[in-house]
Amino acid sequence: MNTPQISVVIPTFNRRDHLQQAIHSVSQQNSVDFECLIIDNGPSTDGTAEMFASAAGGDVRFKLVTTGPIGIFPAVNRGFAESVAPVVLVMDDDVELVDPGTLSYLVEQFNTHTGSGVIGLSEFYPQGRHEGHQNTVKSAGFVESLKDTRLYSPGRINKWGMIGTKFHQLPFGETIRLDHVRSSAMAVRREVFDLVGGFFEPYTPISAGYRCETDFCLQVQRTGWDVMFSAQDPQVLHKQAPRVTGYGRDGLDREYLVGTGSGNTFFFLRNYWGRRSAPLFMALDLLVGNTSQPGVLRLVKQGAWKPSTYWHAINGKWQGLRLFLQYGPVAAR
Repeated sequence: MNTPQISVVIPTFNRRDHLQQAIHSVSQQNSVDFECLIIDNGPSTDGTAEMFASAAGGDVRFKLVTTGPIGIFPAVNRGFAESVAPVVLVMDDDVELVDPGTLSYLVEQFNTHTGSGVIGLSEFYPQGRHEGHQNTVKSAGFVESLKDTRLYSPGRINKWGMIGTKFHQLPFGETIRLDHVRSSAMAVRREVFDLVGGFFEPYTPISAGYRCETDFCLQVQRTGWDVMFSAQDPQVLHKQAPRVTGYGRDGLDREYLVGTGSGNTFFFLRNYWGRRSAPLFMALDLLVGNTSQPGVLRLVKQGAWKPSTYWHAINGKWQGLRLFLQYGPVAAR
């Protein structure tokens, strides 16, 4: 096998059928030498190993690495350690590369944008929504964003607890410098990964990794490298399959509120608020909320106010505060 120009790392657990489709999509890539590492974080009990042996068909470019139940981002870190290419694409197991030139496109992008440490790929979904194809960005003011933090500018982060996640609102046809991208299809320059020290694993046990990739992107920028989002073709198909473990996608579910709240609170305390400013910002967070969770005002506005819902949100923030007290701010590491 030739030395790969790009490695693909796919963490997985008990998603055999989706993983099989992901592997097939990688196998169809052309015009670039690659390797693909499947990190079975469990290990899986649904026949993943048997499926891999059949799907890989002896292709030496594909490798299965089995670990214990270490969590998604420790599994990604393991994938970086096992891979050798100068560029690594981290890809969810329910994502497919629909264009056979996607990997060669990424290699070309890193060669062209020499200051890029991370490049995120645009996604489309079975429901029909394409990121970037809306071509309109709602310009919400600061007060309006405080009332509903989900309106904050796509791909941007500020210290008030706002993280823009609506990448589909970005203008299509450009590669844009942002503050963060999703890890579902995130390519990373290896030297930048090594410089940052990989994904910060303490996010995993408390929040199932929520905000870990956001934290990683922020550290990449702090080392002087750019985080870019490719709001153009080739896009990837993200099927957003149900989670096998951890919280679901219901924004008012107990597991979701605790998991996302802990990761979000830890992220902002660790990177922005620190110890001195924590009381002010956390009080604002409890009142207003953040991108992933509603505060009192938004719950009332949405007609979703329930004491139990708010208690789960507070519990998540408390868990994030406890983690921050253990690890401290970034500068103190």
